[in-house]
Amino acid sequence: MKFFTSIIIPAVLLLLMACQPGALTKKETIAGPDSSLYFQQVDVDDPFLDTIFQLPQQEVTLNRLIIPPPPPEPPAPKFKEIEGYRVQVFAGLDSLKAGEVANQVSGFSPDSVHLLVESGLHKVQIGDFPYRAPADNLKLLMRRNGFPGAWVVQRTIVIPVAADSSDSSATRHELPGNRYQIQVAAVQDKAHAERLKREVSQKTDQPVNIQSSGNLFKIVIGPLRKETEARRLLQQIRKQGYTDAWLVY
Repeated sequence: MKFFTSIIIPAVLLLLMACQPGALTKKETIAGPDSSLYFQQVDVDDPFLDTIFQLPQQEVTLNRLIIPPPPPEPPAPKFKEIEGYRVQVFAGLDSLKAGEVANQVSGFSPDSVHLLVESGLHKVQIGDFPYRAPADNLKLLMRRNGFPGAWVVQRTIVIPVAADSSDSSATRHELPGNRYQIQVAAVQDKAHAERLKREVSQKTDQPVNIQSSGNLFKIVIGPLRKETEARRLLQQIRKQGYTDAWLVY
C-alpha cells in the first residue's frame, strides 16, 4: 500500500504541473503595437438615427406643416350703378304703342332702348349717359326726328366700370363758364313762384331766380361754375324737400 501511494501521488503532481506551466514559471509578456496609432473609431451623433435605434417602445413622430396657397382674388366688377340720364320718348297706358315706339327709336340707340312699366305707365327711354350734355344732344335729335315730346329724365343707370370717370373730380366733364343751374320747380302762378323763390333763398347762399318760359315760371338756383359743386348742392336741396329738383346745363 505504501508503495502504491508513493507512486500515484507524484504522478498526479506531475500531471497537474504539466497542465499549468505558468504556475511553475513566470514568463515575461511583451505588449503588441498600440492599435490606436493606426485607427481610432469616433462616433458621430445623429439625433434622428439615434432616436430610431432606441428601444422599441419609443415612437418617432414627424410633423410637416403644409400651407395651402392663398385663394385667388375675386374678379373686379365690370359694371356699376350710378345716377345718370336717359331720354324718354313715350309714356302712356297703351303697351302696343310703347312697343311700336321702341322699335322706331331702336335705330338711334340700338344697344340702350329701355321699355319699362312704372306706376301703371309704359315708358320708352333710350341712352345711358353719365352726364347731362350728351342726353340733351340726343333729346334734340329725337325732337327733330318725329318725337317732339322727348325729354331728359334722371335715373339710375348701369355702365361699364372702365368707362366711368366719376371716381375722380379732376376727370369730370366740366362745361366752360357758369353753365350749371338747379331747377327747383316750375309753376304757372307767378305769385306762387315768388313765394317759392323766397323760401328757397333761405336754404342756400347761392342766387335764386325766376325764369319765364311760355306760361311757366321756373325757380332756379345759380348759375354755378363747376358740375361737382352743382351736384353737391342738388343733393342738399333734395334732402330739404324739393325732391323734383334737377340739374340744368
